[in-house]
Amino acid sequence: MHYELICIFNKSVITIWICEVIICLFIFLN
Repeated sequence: MHYELICIFNKSVITIWICEVIICLFIFLN
């Protein structure tokens, strides 16, 4: 998933947390 790649390349903890939330939202929406 595109957002997972962003998480991997960005080492910011806050950014990773935001990515996790976005991924969870996609899972629930799908």
